[in-house]
Amino acid sequence: MHDDRDSILAEVARAQATIFTTGYILRETGRPEFPAYAEINVHAPGLWPLVRDLCNALLPERAALLIGMKDGELHSCPYRAKSVLLAAVEPYGESLARDGFVQFGFIWQHAGVTDEVFVPPARYLKIWTTRQAELEGVLREHSIPRVQTLAFLDEYPLVTETTYHPPEMYTYPELIERVLAADAELSEV
Repeated sequence: MHDDRDSILAEVARAQATIFTTGYILRETGRPEFPAYAEINVHAPGLWPLVRDLCNALLPERAALLIGMKDGELHSCPYRAKSVLLAAVEPYGESLARDGFVQFGFIWQHAGVTDEVFVPPARYLKIWTTRQAELEGVLREHSIPRVQTLAFLDEYPLVTETTYHPPEMYTYPELIERVLAADAELSEV
């Protein structure tokens, strides 16, 4: 029992000493299906605008929504016109950016190539892309520096609290349902 307590206290001390900062790490994968992979930390108010701008820069004219509950299966929606899809999700963008019980993203996969903008429950971004120059351009526009190392919240034990979304004060299951309903109203391409 004493070893468990010491281990927990050491983990808490490590987390408290960690500095979480805005920045990104970029790795060249050497893989043709996504030559670059990035992880990006950004403050919560900047998350949705960054997701939107990355989707506009990195994804082609068609994209699919990915969304699901924390630790759950992702709903992989049909491909839609990217501009129409982003416009349909826009009313929920800030809620998606704040809710740690939701994971979401947008993807294009075709002929073995992947471009994806994804936000896991710990609220940072994972990017798989064939368009590294465009990725770095968007990050410069958002004043996000390239760094050598970053710490991410999911490296530590997390406690997630329910977020209530105004004006009706609904929670994450309804947020996911609303976003899926908005997607379902769109035409497939």
